[in-house]
Amino acid sequence: MRLLHTTELVLKEFFDNSIPNDYAILSHRWEEEEMSLQDFVAIRNLAKPEYQLYADFLRFSMNASEHSAGYRKILRCCEFAASRGYEWVWIDTCCIDKASSAELSEAINSMYRWYQGADVCFAYLSDVSLSRAESVFTGYELSDNTRDQLRASKWFSRGWTLQELLAPDYVLFVDHDWKEICDKSSISGVLANTSRIPGSVLCGETSPRDHSVAQKMSWAAHRKTSRIEDVAYCLLGIFGVNMPLLYGEGTRAFARLQEEILKVSDDYSIFLWADDLSDRSCDVGLLAPSPAYFGSCNVECHGQVERTRPYRTTNQGLEWDVQLLKPSSQDVSTLLQASMFENEENNENDEEDMQEMYLLPLPSRPPCVLIVHRESGNGIVKDYQHFSRHALRFDNAMSTVAHYPILPKLRLLFRLHH
Repeated sequence: MRLLHTTELVLKEFFDNSIPNDYAILSHRWEEEEMSLQDFVAIRNLAKPEYQLYADFLRFSMNASEHSAGYRKILRCCEFAASRGYEWVWIDTCCIDKASSAELSEAINSMYRWYQGADVCFAYLSDVSLSRAESVFTGYELSDNTRDQLRASKWFSRGWTLQELLAPDYVLFVDHDWKEICDKSSISGVLANTSRIPGSVLCGETSPRDHSVAQKMSWAAHRKTSRIEDVAYCLLGIFGVNMPLLYGEGTRAFARLQEEILKVSDDYSIFLWADDLSDRSCDVGLLAPSPAYFGSCNVECHGQVERTRPYRTTNQGLEWDVQLLKPSSQDVSTLLQASMFENEENNENDEEDMQEMYLLPLPSRPPCVLIVHRESGNGIVKDYQHFSRHALRFDNAMSTVAHYPILPKLRLLFRLHH
């Protein structure tokens, strides 16, 4: 872990137990003129020995660099941290050597832990400005205008800032001019409405680990990243998994993330994403294409499905011993039409297709079933029956389908991807 000294403005690497216990960390949105580690070191090396004072170095660096906004952010962060007694600060722009793919991969896989270990996280909201009256007010009774600015801040729309909000115990929000706004626990109600994260998590009463996979995915559903792969990479720490970074793999990164979650979790809510996006043109596998498909889900999974052994991933899909329900073709049609996430195109199924559809009940709140489809042409191959996920139905589904015949326990192979 590379840290920046807040007064000497020099970088130093720390390993494992040598990492200071009381470092500060910065959370921010990447904007124009951000500084790389190489840029910062080059400008710092150009500085004459007499440029040791913050103000002198600031003036020098503003004149010497094309990245003045990025420098200003780094130096103001150092000044802010030093004024609160912090000797070291971590800033992603200049503390990671992004020219090294190995270092970048290590940093992203460690980032949640680094934010969790920080004594304080400064969340810099460049699009929020306190009024003069509020800037001298000692307390967190914010004006309606500031609350509106907080809700509208782009910081809450970015994928990477989700873990930066969740991981640290103490997050202090500052405005464009580095004036203190509030901490996350003091306005947990406002932040809960803005971020879709329960106030109990923001206050530290519960941990993200206490919430289902579907719930945590829903927190990321409306957040964006500049790179497609970062949609998955920014969630690694939240789900407690690690995986190598492969920029260029596109949406496959999110599929790999879910596969890693399946290896360590028995939480069935990972399958309860909603087919409510307009770009769905065909049946998909058991795994969601992106976190956006969890946007309408607030599912708490509990209990376990009766099975002879845990599911496992194979080169052909997810192997799972379960018991299915077999409704009539007419009932399947009714369920599809009533499903809140099915569009008209997907409801146009002929009688033969209906015969191949079954219901897979899952323990959850609210009660849920998956409508699954036996893939034609596959039949039984080496004791497997091949299925794909067709639709999600929840509401009062479990009570509605309770009278359907229960099939003997089958060994199913579910297609995971498109």
